[in-house]
Amino acid sequence: MLVKELCVIAIACLSFSFGYNWRAGIHLCHRSSADFYKCLEASIADGLHYYRDGDKALHIPRIDPLEMHPFTVQTDSSQVALRLSFKKPFIGGMSNSTITHVELDVDKDCYWKLDVITPALSVFGEYEIDGKLMMFELNGHGRCNITTSDMVHHQTMKCRRYKKNGKTHLKILSYHIEATPAKVHYDLEKLVPQSEELTAAILQTFNGPEESLMIYKEVGPAMMHVMSEKQKKIINRVFSVVPLDEIFPK
Repeated sequence: MLVKELCVIAIACLSFSFGYNWRAGIHLCHRSSADFYKCLEASIADGLHYYRDGDKALHIPRIDPLEMHPFTVQTDSSQVALRLSFKKPFIGGMSNSTITHVELDVDKDCYWKLDVITPALSVFGEYEIDGKLMMFELNGHGRCNITTSDMVHHQTMKCRRYKKNGKTHLKILSYHIEATPAKVHYDLEKLVPQSEELTAAILQTFNGPEESLMIYKEVGPAMMHVMSEKQKKIINRVFSVVPLDEIFPK
């Protein structure tokens, strides 16, 4: 679920790296420094806070909430066989994330790994659903809010270096998120349009401790894939403009 969200975290790293007129509270992290990774852990969180409203000059969109393009998740298991479409989705809560581990190599193998904890991450907007979820046949639509609590996510990017105008730039080739929430709460309007009572009863079942995580296990990976692809495109737009040594100085 997510967060997202590595695009947001990656772009936030720009906030403390190159020769831009940075906002108060942002500081530099040099990759030759002995405390580079510790510096990044703190500074990424600072960047998320100070740039949560975005920055047009850096091609950073508003990151909390982050507006997503419409997307659809499809599953076909014995318990969850459905088509879930998000029409006007937003992701909220990313700017409150804590970075617990950073691993970065842009000089040899070109990869980036992050461990992140997000206390509350929400996907909200308008939705449509059609199919079977557990024992329920669904054909609903309306407003939705899916909130994960204490989301732990491991994010990995692979990249390559290339030359542009005599300077080295980065390009993200792949971006993967593995996310595990402690709890999930589903608030889906009109799951059964003809009956508010039945909708409420179904949601009570969905929000059981075991049931909520089982549903997320089915739909979560597909949602993470959609979100990570969007993040990758935004990161690469920034990386195409800003050279490596101006993002992560030596």
